[in-house]
Amino acid sequence: MQKIEGENLREWVKSYGRISQSLAIDWFHQLIDILDLIHRSGFFHRDIKPENIIHQPDGKLVLVDFGAAQRITRTYLTKISTSGGTSTGLGSGHEITSIVTPLFTPLEQIEGQAVPQSDFYALGRTFVNLVTNISLIDIPKNEDRSRLIWRKYAPQIDKPFADLLDDMMSPAPGQRPQSTKIILQRLERLPLKLKFNRVVRSKIFLLSLAIFGLIVSISCFEGIKLVISNYYFNIASRHRNEPKIARENYELAIKFNPKDVDAYNNLALACQLLADTKCMNESYERAFKLKPDNWVSHYNLGNFYDDQGKYEQAEQQYKLAIQYSNNQAMNALSNLARLKNRQEKYPQAAELAIQGLSRTQNREWQAGLYKNLGWARFKQQRYAEAEEYLQKSVKLDSQRVDAYCLLAQTYEALRNLSKAEIYWEVCLVANSGLPEVQEWRQQVLQRIFKEN
Repeated sequence: MQKIEGENLREWVKSYGRISQSLAIDWFHQLIDILDLIHRSGFFHRDIKPENIIHQPDGKLVLVDFGAAQRITRTYLTKISTSGGTSTGLGSGHEITSIVTPLFTPLEQIEGQAVPQSDFYALGRTFVNLVTNISLIDIPKNEDRSRLIWRKYAPQIDKPFADLLDDMMSPAPGQRPQSTKIILQRLERLPLKLKFNRVVRSKIFLLSLAIFGLIVSISCFEGIKLVISNYYFNIASRHRNEPKIARENYELAIKFNPKDVDAYNNLALACQLLADTKCMNESYERAFKLKPDNWVSHYNLGNFYDDQGKYEQAEQQYKLAIQYSNNQAMNALSNLARLKNRQEKYPQAAELAIQGLSRTQNREWQAGLYKNLGWARFKQQRYAEAEEYLQKSVKLDSQRVDAYCLLAQTYEALRNLSKAEIYWEVCLVANSGLPEVQEWRQQVLQRIFKEN
C-alpha cells in the first residue's frame, strides 16, 4: 500500500490551532471535489473525520481509509427504500452494517440507513471541529440536541460559509444539499456572498443606512436600492425550500429593483410551489416583458405546463428556451424529446435526442437525452440500441428511475426475464413523480395480479 506523506488534520490543528476562513474554504473545496468523484463513481465514504484526511506537504488533502465505503447498488437502494421509517428517512427491516464514529456520524447511518448525504453531515462536523479547534462534545447544542451551537467559537467564519456548514449538518438527510453538484454551485457563489456580507456588516454600510433617509433625493439613491434589492434576493435564495418566505423576499427585492428579471423568474417558481397560478403567470409576464429572450424563464414555464399535462404549451416554451439559449438549454431539448415520446412521435424524439447529445457534455443532460433516445428505440422495436442507450443513461445518472423502467421493458422484449425482474424491482421501489413511470408501474402490477 502506498504511504501518503503528511499529517492528518487532527494532528494539524493540534500543532497550528483553528484554521482561518480562507484555508477552510480551500480545504472544503478540495474535499468536495474528492467526494464528487467518489459519489459519481457509485460509492460514498461513511467515515469522514479529521483523522481520515491527510494534509500533504504541498498543501493538498487526501481522503483515506475507504474500508467503510459503501457502493450505491440496486440492492442497497432497495433495502433503504423498503425499510419504512419516519419523516427523517430512517427505518428498519433490513440489516445493513453501521459504521459509527461518535459525534461525526449522522443518526440515519447509526440506524444502518446511510446515504450519500451522510458524508455531507460528517464533513460539516469535521469542519466545525477544524474552525473551532474544540472537541464536538464540548460545543453546546440546541434544545432538541440536533444541531451544534458553534458559531461564537469560530468568529473568523462569516455567515454565508457558516450557513453552508449548518445546512450540511441538518438532522434529516432530505434537509441537506442533495448532491456534490449543488454544493459546488454554492461554492461558486460563495465569494460574492462573502463580499456582500462584509459590506452589509461594515460600519460604513450601517452608517449609510442610517443616513439613507436624508439623502434619498441624491443621485446615489438608485445604487442604494440595488444593494437593498440584492440583500433581499439573497435572503430569498437561501429559503428556496420555504416558498412562502422566498416569495416575501423576492417581492421585496422587486420593490427595490423592478427590472430584476431573475427575481421575477424565481418569484414565479415560488408562487408555483405555493399553487398561486395568478402570481406565477404575472411574474412570468413581467419577466418576458423585461427580457423576451430569457430562456430560463421559458424553460421553467415549460416545466410548469409539462407537470400540468399541458403538452402543447410546454412544447412551445421548450422550443423558445432552445431558440434563445445558444445551445445552453439542452435540458429543454431533452424534455422536448420526452414529450415527443409521450405523444408516440418516436422518430422526432430520437432526432431531438441525437441533436442534443451532439451539443452537450453535461452528464446529467446526457443521461436524460440517452434515456429519451433509448425510449424511442424501444418503441421502434430496435431493442439492442434501446438497451445500449438506456444503460448509458443509468451509468451517467444512477438516479434515473424512468431509465430503469424502460430497461425492464426492453429486457422483457429481449426475453431476458432475469434482468427484466432486476430492473422492475428498482422501477417499482424507487421514488419518481413522472406520469409515465406511474403508468408503467400500473401496467406491470396489473399484469402481475392478472397472472396470479
